[in-house]
Amino acid sequence: MTIKKPDLLRELAPVTDLQSLIQTAKQSECPIIEAHICDVVLSSEDLYGIEFQHVIFEKCTLSACAMEKISFTDSALVNCDLSNSNMEQGYFNRCTFQNCKLLGANFQHSLFRDVTFADSQLRYAAFDRSKLQNVSISNSNLNDTSFAECQLKNLDLNETEFLQSNFFHTPLKRIDFTRCRLEGICVSGGLQELGGVIVTPFQAAELAKLLGVIVKD
Repeated sequence: MTIKKPDLLRELAPVTDLQSLIQTAKQSECPIIEAHICDVVLSSEDLYGIEFQHVIFEKCTLSACAMEKISFTDSALVNCDLSNSNMEQGYFNRCTFQNCKLLGANFQHSLFRDVTFADSQLRYAAFDRSKLQNVSISNSNLNDTSFAECQLKNLDLNETEFLQSNFFHTPLKRIDFTRCRLEGICVSGGLQELGGVIVTPFQAAELAKLLGVIVKD
């Protein structure tokens, strides 16, 4: 599977005053484009509906911010902390999250296309009712994360933990968890989510517990 990378200029204008950019974008109803946003710290800021195009966020903290309907296109977030921010109904296209903290982030009802999460912390994040297409997740922590009622297509998973994660009413057909840790997940009583899922023998024995089966060596 090929994940399209963000289309970024080699040199972008450095920005340290993000609040001014946000106010200008709100007033003009135009996207923020071609910027390298560095070392910005915002808490509980209103970024509702802001569009970012061809933008790099580096070493930024946007904690507990109101970011509903936010849009990231051809953008990269590197060494950033967006923990507990609300990005519900967000749009993420050709976007990379590298070494980011997204603890408790709300991504419900969002669209992800050609997105990479690498070396990131997403524990307690919520992706419920989102669409993920051509998404790569590697070396990351998704324990206690919720993917209820999601649509997953072309999901590449590598060295990632899914302990106590919620996949209620999310079909896992053709999703390969063999390079990941998968334990104690939540699915519906009928286990229909597990049809066609790809797992290791050890993971299959773990999933058998959902049926009340005890597997002995």
